[in-house]
Amino acid sequence: MTTLSSTDAPVSSHPSLRPVPVDFHGKGGEYFGIWIVNIALTVLTLGIYSAWAKVRNKRYFYGNTEIAGASFEYLATGGQILKGRIIAVAFFITLQLVANFVPEILLVFIVAFLLALPWLVNAGLRFNARYSAYRGVRFRFTGSYWGACKAFLLYPLLGMITFGIMLPNAMHYSARYIVTHHAYGNKDFNFDATVKHYQSVVFGLVIGIVASIALIAIGFSVASMALIGVGYLAIYGLMLAFKPMLFNVYWKGVHIEGNRFEANMPVGRFIWVFISNSIVVALTLGLAYPWSQVRLARLNANSLAFLDAGNVGTIAAGQAKEQSALGEELGEVYDVDVGFGI
Repeated sequence: MTTLSSTDAPVSSHPSLRPVPVDFHGKGGEYFGIWIVNIALTVLTLGIYSAWAKVRNKRYFYGNTEIAGASFEYLATGGQILKGRIIAVAFFITLQLVANFVPEILLVFIVAFLLALPWLVNAGLRFNARYSAYRGVRFRFTGSYWGACKAFLLYPLLGMITFGIMLPNAMHYSARYIVTHHAYGNKDFNFDATVKHYQSVVFGLVIGIVASIALIAIGFSVASMALIGVGYLAIYGLMLAFKPMLFNVYWKGVHIEGNRFEANMPVGRFIWVFISNSIVVALTLGLAYPWSQVRLARLNANSLAFLDAGNVGTIAAGQAKEQSALGEELGEVYDVDVGFGI
């Protein structure tokens, strides 16, 4: 399988900042050992161990992702994850029972779920941030209920009822909401990608798909299987290209205290990794899944560069001192992951 090195990291478009590669050191064989044990224990415990399996997976990928000589940490425990899953399972069992035995009030439950959804998403984002750390400093998420309503309900609905015209606005708003409500210690992240950046991706994709559909129509009219095949392949390729293009727009917009990211995930390389991963996983009946995930994580890391303004060590030291003074005063209020974090 193709491997990528830190030399593939994107070149900085901000010459005043020092580009630092984002490295991923995980290996497929190592992760396979974690993955296969996780599956076995999850089956033996009738799914209960899946909470601890999630923690082991996250700790492996966090611990093997490195920026400027320091790796990330995942600090949650399986018990905390399990609490959230019990709540989620209890809710969906209740929903199913209501649907089967008291269908008259099903609509009330659905409305209640939609009203609770912004809070649930915020809770998941808050949990993931609070239990993620870099250089001993935890991240934070401070989103509001109304902000989540707009980001995950109202704007997506607006995108649908305008037949996709407002979809770039919806995508931009949700990305901006997530980034600008995250913080590293008490230093807030900012997001300067614009709606136009998302419009260029979405509308470019739409134009490409329309052209491909036209090619398919021409192929049917002249009975050309080659044209039809090319048209379908083009649509599939365009759909796959959507992810790396959004990845680049998103990460280029993230900055904090003068530091920012440069992103340049090659579309062709992503398509190759995705398709080859899918084929190998299918041929091995799923056993190659750990290698596919490590390969994708390495591609993500090597497509990023951290543009260092020279103050990362100072920021981290100051934040670590402040968090040490605060201790665990935030308490257990955030210690539930209900599985709706983005």
